Amino acid sequence: MKDLSQRLNVTRQRIYQIIDKLPEEDQPKRTEKGRIILDDAVISRICEVGGWAVPNFQDTPLPESNEKNYEEIINVLKHQVEQQDALIEQYTRDHAVLQKQISIKDDQLKNQSETAKQQIKALNENLKGISKIADQAQALQLDAQTKFETTRKELVTTQEKLQRLQAIEENTSDTNQDETVKQPTKQGFWRRIFGN
Repeated sequence: MKDLSQRLNVTRQRIYQIIDKLPEEDQPKRTEKGRIILDDAVISRICEVGGWAVPNFQDTPLPESNEKNYEEIINVLKHQVEQQDALIEQYTRDHAVLQKQISIKDDQLKNQSETAKQQIKALNENLKGISKIADQAQALQLDAQTKFETTRKELVTTQEKLQRLQAIEENTSDTNQDETVKQPTKQGFWRRIFGN
């Protein structure tokens, strides 16, 4: 099959396509393993359906151009493989650089995360301190308010006592003036302070 495809300068797939198109009586025989047996009648029928001249296998050598074409294809493929290898090396280097950059960024993020955690911890400690100070300030304010109220009540009580004492002193001094007109009037302690 390979020899026929090279002599006709077509692919083996094309020959198989033509064989599939042949009528049942023109179909080639097959071996037990399923390989096609090409005889002269089948070859001439394939060439007739494909529109090719029947090759003479004894006189016609294989075309040399196929060997040259294969060498060219191999050279092109080698060149492409070399280019692919160079690209792979470049990608490997780029990948290593990117991995290093990612590692550096990852370390930076970890450091920033640790710093943020420490700052949050410090802020929480400050909030606890501020809360404690606020509680103390509230307790001091309550204590001051209680002392103020106590002092105010004492002042009111003292003023009431003072007013009673003044009233008693006035009553006493009126009585004493009547009894002792001749004696100069003495002013009491509270009168001297507050007047009449």
